[in-house]
Amino acid sequence: VNVSSNELRNNYYYQGSGDGSALYISGGQSVMIVGNTVIGNKHSSGTSAGAGGAVAASAASAMTIAGNVISSNTSVGISWAVRAAGLILSGAGGSVMIVSNNTICGNTASTGWGDSSGGGVYVLGGAAVTIRGNNISSNSAHANWTSCGGGLRIVNTVSATVSGNTISGNTLSSSSGFGGSAQGGGIYVMNPGGTLTLTENNICQCHQ
Repeated sequence: VNVSSNELRNNYYYQGSGDGSALYISGGQSVMIVGNTVIGNKHSSGTSAGAGGAVAASAASAMTIAGNVISSNTSVGISWAVRAAGLILSGAGGSVMIVSNNTICGNTASTGWGDSSGGGVYVLGGAAVTIRGNNISSNSAHANWTSCGGGLRIVNTVSATVSGNTISGNTLSSSSGFGGSAQGGGIYVMNPGGTLTLTENNICQCHQ
């Protein structure tokens, strides 16, 4: 699957539990998403189970996300958890995932009840993940319970390498009256598998 040089703008996914308000790809052996502009898309899960993401993709063996602009997208939930407003990636066991040279800025994930994960990027599943040379800035996640990873959240990977990225101005918030917490204003990593490598990133002015 190759998706390149498209403009995906102002699409709206309403009252659903699925991912991908602008683009959703599932089950491909190999996926390339390159050089696209993804702006102003909205996912509203309403009272359905949590979801989100302007771009959502999964692949069995290899995935490359490169040179895209993913900006000013929103994921909103009323009574369930939501995931990243910008980019959601899921890898199978043994797959390889590369996210490079993208601009992922100004995306917002929020919910009135539940958890919020990864305002800009949410990566999960059994892949070996490399995230390099991206600008992940000014994204936000808000929840009444727990919010994790204002810029980037990585969960349950085989390995994760995050290098040479600018991760700045991302924010998290939670409503303490509900016993919530905010964890990882810039990056949140859980269960990274065998190896976690963070090198030469500029992580600054992220707040929680």
